[in-house]
Amino acid sequence: MKENLYRILLTCFSFLPFKYNGITHKIFNFILGDIIGYRKKVIETNIKNSFPEYNNDKVNSISSSYYKILVAYIFETIQIYTKDKNFFDNKIKFINPQVLDEDKTRSNIIIGSHYGNWEWTSLLLPFHSSKKAVALYKPLSNKILDKIVKEKRGRFGLELLSIDEAVRKISKETEHKSYIFVSDQSPANANSGKWLTFLEQHSLFYEGPAIIAKKYGMNVFYQQVEWKEGKYIVTFLPITDEDVISRYVSLLEHQIKQVPEFWLWSHKRWKHQKKV
Repeated sequence: MKENLYRILLTCFSFLPFKYNGITHKIFNFILGDIIGYRKKVIETNIKNSFPEYNNDKVNSISSSYYKILVAYIFETIQIYTKDKNFFDNKIKFINPQVLDEDKTRSNIIIGSHYGNWEWTSLLLPFHSSKKAVALYKPLSNKILDKIVKEKRGRFGLELLSIDEAVRKISKETEHKSYIFVSDQSPANANSGKWLTFLEQHSLFYEGPAIIAKKYGMNVFYQQVEWKEGKYIVTFLPITDEDVISRYVSLLEHQIKQVPEFWLWSHKRWKHQKKV
């Protein structure tokens, strides 16, 4: 019964007339930003700490733009569960997916982030690469929703792999695949990971992608997602540096500083404080 209800709600939401800066977008933006003030303090604090040179007007401007984009992300996520491939064709473009297939002898680690639409890029990658795409994710506590998420996100060929099972399954895998990590979250364990300066702050990063890539001899790519001319542009940049995570952080930081509003500012990124 609950599963059917969730599916009906997703279908109903999919029929909302959504257009960026259209009436539905403006209504949801007003509710989320002005009425609820969703994580407003977290967003403003994160922006202020990341750009200490910005005055309050500039911080408020980025925050306001971010709420608009966050609402767009929410609607785009719903569209994952209800739209067919043709819907996405003119909304996202993969520039060089062929680089993922050039090395036939090794698997890939793709390190992405919460910048641009990270959901769409994973969903549609199977159409652009001969290697099977595997997105690592944290299973939802709601088993019914988790089932729907795995089913819908996998309908174009994407495989979802629990982060807790990743190392065990990768170690036994014989097929060459592309494993997608979203690596800008704050690690749960403050005693693990790598400390780096990121957006003017001491920041703890997962080292898992780098460790797995080195152990199993995988190629590593940074998944760069940009918004240009009304669509998402996806480019895969090879990371050949010995220090994979530092290079990843540098690339991500550059993107955020160029166009900050497209990053997930409402995430509690800096929960851990470095002991000095």
